[in-house]
Parts: sequence; C-alpha cells; structure tokens
Amino acid sequence: MDKRKQNQAIVPNIIHSLDASHLINVINCWYKKDNYPIISIHDCFGTHPNSMNKLAKVVRSEFVLLYTQHNFLQKYNEKILSNILDNGYAIIEKDGEKYVEYFHNKKRPDGSEYTSTKKTLYLIPVVPKMGDLDLKEIIKAIYLIN
Repeated sequence: MDKRKQNQAIVPNIIHSLDASHLINVINCWYKKDNYPIISIHDCFGTHPNSMNKLAKVVRSEFVLLYTQHNFLQKYNEKILSNILDNGYAIIEKDGEKYVEYFHNKKRPDGSEYTSTKKTLYLIPVVPKMGDLDLKEIIKAIYLIN
C-alpha cells in the first residue's frame, strides 16, 4: 500500500462521497414533490427552464440539510476510531491525547514474518472545531446553483 497516495486520496474521496450524497438527496426530494424531469451529471443538475427556480431551492435546501443535520467531522472521527478498534488495534490515552498502539510486522532473514514486541504510538488528531459560518444563509445564496 502506498501511504502517500492513500493520504492524498482521502480528502478528495470524502468530498466526492458528500457530493454523491447531495446529488441523491436532491433527486429524492425532487421526486417526492412530484417535480420532473431532472437530469444530473456528477454534481450538476438540470430541468426545464420553468422549473429551474424550484430546483435551485431544492439544491440549496438539501445542501444545507446535509451539512447541518450532523457534525460530519465528529461522526467521521467516531467511525475511524471504531474501525481502528474493530481491526484489533488499541487506542490509548497519554497526557490528554489519544494514540493508536501499533506493533510492526518484521521479516526474518529467511523471509518469514513476525510481529515486533516494540510498539509504536501514532497520534490521533483532534477533531477540528467548527467555525461560525451559518450554513443556513446558503438558502438565500444566488450562486450555489445557476
């Protein structure tokens, strides 16, 4: 596994997943309101010109709902910590910080592997605090959708 590539890929993949969630939420909401037709390509939406204002409202409201319903960063952090524990690693606290306790696999001269008894501690970053941006203001935005 290429750790550098993994690190570089995580944020774009999370954003892509959130865009996909927004897209499906918009489509579901649109059809619940008996509005049609709608087309989508990646993170773009289209409909007939006489329905565009309705679609713009749905896109903005679903965007706000997606990002205000739950603290995404906190939930993501909890899921990662759960995955760490589910995979048999220990999480320890030391001096007020959390660490993953990891025992490295090593190779013997004959090529066989063994797990080292020397543990390494990897610091688990603290979840960033949310800023004071009021996402509900997006409802009034002009340029979220054109």
